[in-house]
Amino acid sequence: MKCKTLFVSVLAGVMLCSAGISVNAASSADMEISQNGIDFICGCEGFSAKCYWDSSQSSIGYGTKCRHSSVQPHKTGLHSITREQAMEDMHSEINTNYIKKVRNQTQGLDLNQNQFDALISLAYNCGGGLNRIYNAPLTKYLRGELSASEARSQYSNYIVYSGGKYLKGLYNRRVKEANLFFTEPTLQKPANAVLSLAGDRTVFDVSENLEFQFHADDAEAYYLNIELVGKSIDTLKIENSETYEKTFDQPGHYRIYASAYNTYGTAESEAVEFDVVLPEEAPHWCEVSTQNDRTIFHTDEKIQFTMSSDNASYFVLHIMRDTAWLGDVPVTKKNDVYSCPTSFGTPGTYTFYASAYYGDYSADSQKITVQITDSSLPGDLNFDQSVDTADLILMQNYLQQKNSLTKAQSAAADMNQDNICNIYDFIALKQKLLSE
Repeated sequence: MKCKTLFVSVLAGVMLCSAGISVNAASSADMEISQNGIDFICGCEGFSAKCYWDSSQSSIGYGTKCRHSSVQPHKTGLHSITREQAMEDMHSEINTNYIKKVRNQTQGLDLNQNQFDALISLAYNCGGGLNRIYNAPLTKYLRGELSASEARSQYSNYIVYSGGKYLKGLYNRRVKEANLFFTEPTLQKPANAVLSLAGDRTVFDVSENLEFQFHADDAEAYYLNIELVGKSIDTLKIENSETYEKTFDQPGHYRIYASAYNTYGTAESEAVEFDVVLPEEAPHWCEVSTQNDRTIFHTDEKIQFTMSSDNASYFVLHIMRDTAWLGDVPVTKKNDVYSCPTSFGTPGTYTFYASAYYGDYSADSQKITVQITDSSLPGDLNFDQSVDTADLILMQNYLQQKNSLTKAQSAAADMNQDNICNIYDFIALKQKLLSE
């Protein structure tokens, strides 16, 4: 008896496979749309924050009926919706109308999750009335009336007319639905989508070339969704590449995110935001330096920071000590030179960078690191905690009137403690180095 039961079970499995029905299929009466199916429909519909006339109704969000309108056209763009509310409305419409229609018109058939999701997408797109699901070539395949190739071929031209006109967009959607239908449920939708903009900048000139980089697991293609001042202006499809270069001729604030796509769904990246401006409206670079590019100073020694940029109305110097934020220092302008003299009484490692501002835009300089020391080591003119030939050269240049010494440097150079730096101190420093 057990052998007979096993034989019947194996035979049933073979029959299901030969009919093109996956062994993990289930009765449509028990099925719900999956999250991957929801994502698939979202990718097909696209998102519109504003209402629009969609051949038979005023639609909004992910293709749902605009709740503020009647069946007649009303002013496009009159109402708006958030992505969250649009997703709720789409879920509600699918659960209320289309799941029931697909279940009724596939009654008695076994479907896997991808097949059920594909038919929900069809119902959501065409309404599902007039037995459109029952008569669909994909459903005929489930009933064994068509082969897989026949079902694919016929389905690509199933309900691709609207208002008597052939629409390539509907044809493309039928192809995507067929691909989903005949894809094994083990395939996962894309995941871990990321988008980045090459270079550490957020302000660009008009007509400047920008390079976008993007990636996602299991992606077949990508869509770059471009918004200008909060309004969607373009969607670019990119295949066989994970980089894209583009210029922007219209100034304004842009927001771009990537949608990674495969047969089973989409995954969206975090958005990158940047500004495109006319060249004269923003600084493009900023530099900051210390006198003679020194990186070691004594406590209470005045440090002269000098800032420059191609286009700035003012600068701000930012200061950190040992990774702790100390604050900002305003910068003055004298003889067309922006400078900031300041000193520090506490030893430590200090980090500085400057920001150049023009209108609403700014550019930051590279960070520079400076050591502030309270060393009182005789002969240590450069305050690097050691006495060597570099200090001797500093004293020699001073005696030859090639450079000046700060008060702290003069104190370190006074080897014989007579309150003056002269040739005798130079000789004493040289003898100190020779004796070591």
